[in-house]
Amino acid sequence: MFAYHVITDKPIQLGKQMIFDKTHHNGVYKRVYDKIEIVNDIYKNPTKYNSDSLEYSVMVALRELALEEVRLEKYPAYPSRMSCLYVSKTLKEADDWGKYFAEIGRPTYSIAKLEIKGSCFVL
Repeated sequence: MFAYHVITDKPIQLGKQMIFDKTHHNGVYKRVYDKIEIVNDIYKNPTKYNSDSLEYSVMVALRELALEEVRLEKYPAYPSRMSCLYVSKTLKEADDWGKYFAEIGRPTYSIAKLEIKGSCFVL
């Protein structure tokens, strides 16, 4: 099976093998756990924080952790959003995502055509 992936955060080399599992995580995982100290403090001291003044990246981390908690409880057979790769079925769809990422200021480098060897979960 082939799919397309928008390369963000940092460029990758042609031929690179990407592995995602319980010990190999993606950029979502990194962005969440970069903010884990403040997230843990929010859990311990919620009245100390005003949701209007939280950094966007902290709000994203809180959202992703909540989604992961629901996934583990209700949908344990589904893949974690923090240890998978988001892909598009078509080049056009990937191009649309690339344009969106560029518009919101996310570093966007290229679109890669990938051969998927392993599990694939499609919505």
